[in-house]
Amino acid sequence: MTRILIADDSTPVRCGLRTLLELNADWQVCGEAMDGADAVEKAHQLAPNLILMDFSMPQMDGVQASP
Repeated sequence: MTRILIADDSTPVRCGLRTLLELNADWQVCGEAMDGADAVEKAHQLAPNLILMDFSMPQMDGVQASP
């Protein structure tokens, strides 16, 4: 099972991505983040295999949040 974290400041985008990704039985969306800072925190908490991250978000953008 591939665990995926979605990071995007748009609720409709996060919901749409979750819906599409969960159509694949081998993928599980383990969490959602609203900005880069939230993504960093949730990545540490949830240990996803993959993070889908928007590069333009408030507080901390995707580039700053990516190691």
